[in-house]
Amino acid sequence: TLSGSIDAETTIRDYAGGVTVDTVDTAGRIELGPSMIGDVAIDSAVVEGVYASREGQLKSLQIAGPDVNVTGQGAIALNETGASNLTLHADSPSLDRIGEIIGQPLKGSAILDATITGNARELKAAGKLTGSGVGYRDSEALSLTSTLTATVPELQFEKASVQASSSATFLEVAGQKVNTLTADTTYSQSRLDFKAVAPKGVRLVV
Repeated sequence: TLSGSIDAETTIRDYAGGVTVDTVDTAGRIELGPSMIGDVAIDSAVVEGVYASREGQLKSLQIAGPDVNVTGQGAIALNETGASNLTLHADSPSLDRIGEIIGQPLKGSAILDATITGNARELKAAGKLTGSGVGYRDSEALSLTSTLTATVPELQFEKASVQASSSATFLEVAGQKVNTLTADTTYSQSRLDFKAVAPKGVRLVV
């Protein structure tokens, strides 16, 4: 359910064969007032930019709502010669609500800042996540800081790899209370490797 305006020119080539990154050119601006996108309520949104021949420039991205706020701008290259430089910021004061939408038992609040670089040869993302009262099921941390890096070779997300270095304070995991915890996590080729160390020799390796 949307309210707002669209001022844009869009070309879709060979649309009968499906819409892909190669068949769409678009340029323009979208402004929304109070709206519902799926189960997500937003107060306002602005998206302005251009995209053609697998390259684009996001001039402005602003989404404001009670559950999530997002801003972003920069270049995005999905070809093999360009260079992406897209910055994104997202924050949610209520991960509980986000969890309801995606069907996961989340709680707390979180802020994410990330930069996307690279191109179709290898798209990269690097960012920092900070959270307060963050929890999943029966595990919860008073504070959480995580540095994230991700790579997507040849735009094939099934080949994506993600690494994270995290630290948490005053958390409870599997019924154990821990004052501080540091962890290194790697996800690649459907495999998750997790190594964590807490004071007094408590060590978790999966």
